[in-house]
Amino acid sequence: MAGATARERVTARLVQLRGSYENFDIQQTTVSVSPETFADITGDEETVLAEVHVENGDGDRLLIDGPTGWHAPSTTVSTGQSLGETVRDTVARQTGVVPDIQALERAAIVALGCEASDDEAYQLQLQFSAIPERGEPRSPAAWRSP
Repeated sequence: MAGATARERVTARLVQLRGSYENFDIQQTTVSVSPETFADITGDEETVLAEVHVENGDGDRLLIDGPTGWHAPSTTVSTGQSLGETVRDTVARQTGVVPDIQALERAAIVALGCEASDDEAYQLQLQFSAIPERGEPRSPAAWRSP
């Protein structure tokens, strides 16, 4: 969607998701930020942030040990990238485990407004649930009890 606004890109992704996944909640949050913060955030075309909760048969979650502690695998998806492929490939690359995405659990539209103008930017934040298809966690990833 070359030349499309962030709002148009988010809307197009939601239409794509509605065609691929059954029921999921959509929430919207609007945040007003300074012109400097707005410029930093809107400088790229990554309009989708996806987090994947992978749970094995024992009920353990696949987590990554990062600088701020343990967290679920996540990635940004740029315009033009396949959402499903990008999420799956990134989780496999980050953790060693290839996820089988089962459902889209949650979607949130984050609208950013610039305090000094009427400019707006949008980001879509997604949370998927998955089970392991194949592979074993490799450092810094591990199966952890919730």
